[in-house]
Amino acid sequence: MMVPVELATAAATQRDPAPAAQADDRRCPRLVPVCAAHATRDLLGQMAGRSLGLGILVGVVALNSSSIYWRLAAGGLGAICAGVPAYYIAKNQVSAEGGTGKVAVGLWTAAAAATGAVVAGLGSVQPVAALATGAIASTTVSLLGLNARTENERSGMPTVKGSAMFMAGGAALAAASIIDKQWIAPVPQLVARNLGVAGESLVIELCKSSFEQVGPSVDRKALNFKGRVLTSMIGMLPYVGATVLLNGYVSGLLQGPTDSFRYQDLIAPALVGALANAVRGSANSAAAWLMHQQGYGDTERDDNLRPHAGPRRPDAAVVAKKSAVRFFLSTCRNALYQKFRDHGLSVLEANCAAQAIYAVFAQNRDLIFDLMTGEGWTEPQLSVRA
Repeated sequence: MMVPVELATAAATQRDPAPAAQADDRRCPRLVPVCAAHATRDLLGQMAGRSLGLGILVGVVALNSSSIYWRLAAGGLGAICAGVPAYYIAKNQVSAEGGTGKVAVGLWTAAAAATGAVVAGLGSVQPVAALATGAIASTTVSLLGLNARTENERSGMPTVKGSAMFMAGGAALAAASIIDKQWIAPVPQLVARNLGVAGESLVIELCKSSFEQVGPSVDRKALNFKGRVLTSMIGMLPYVGATVLLNGYVSGLLQGPTDSFRYQDLIAPALVGALANAVRGSANSAAAWLMHQQGYGDTERDDNLRPHAGPRRPDAAVVAKKSAVRFFLSTCRNALYQKFRDHGLSVLEANCAAQAIYAVFAQNRDLIFDLMTGEGWTEPQLSVRA
């Protein structure tokens, strides 16, 4: 007997309900090995970088870290690693058109380079306070700019962002200078820490760039900028919590009550602290996948998961820029830690406080690089006509 086409179709639909939901169910288990792969890659890269960084630290201390030449070397690296990101951000996010724009970019770059030099070479925290405050002010203006509706409002946002950062940063610098008049850290080993961080940052970024697609991975670039921001915010709490617990508390306990500059005393705390970055890699990969599922990216793809593709040759320019951002943020953390110690906090207390502040900004390293390359909230918006 012939079965009507309509009845056959209805029966097939009843046997296979919610195909889209079943597809999501099939993709979710695939996310587990992806998160594990991200965590493993980040952990191994951190362990390699931290091991080399400690070696440089111990070597510089052994060669007399109080020498003015070490300070000059650290200050020079700081100037480059702060000035280069600032130049690209100012050029792509504020504007380099016309005489006024070029002057603004030049002033922005010079101020950042000076900040990097005194933070890395002298251990000053006043510029750290200014930069953090200015960054928060600029980010706030950027978020408010999402509500801009007219072309005139949107075109004026770069100027407002730059002005907000300069004014807020200047006010914070003045306040910090009044509160704390000591611009030079009294501990010469801080310079050795910063030089060690330079080697650590370079190795970590080389590993990340070379082995990014070894094993399954999430393609963060498939997200639009808003999706990347939301990914960073979702991954913020797990990373900050893990950083304070592992990099701050557990590492502080392992270091003991006094600051040591011996390799055998520092290697265990450093490797334990590396576990926090495994948490970051896992949480961020899961958040990036979730944001793609919510529509913040390439809608032509079912998901942004990638299969194993093997190691690849790292892009030297990308590695250099990302290493610069990592190095500068790490020197700010070191300066904060030393300032907390100078004011009487224990190793454990100073470690937890400095790591907590650092983690908030370190979680957004990828967004900083996105801004350096010219990305941002630049997607076209539909204007509603009255």
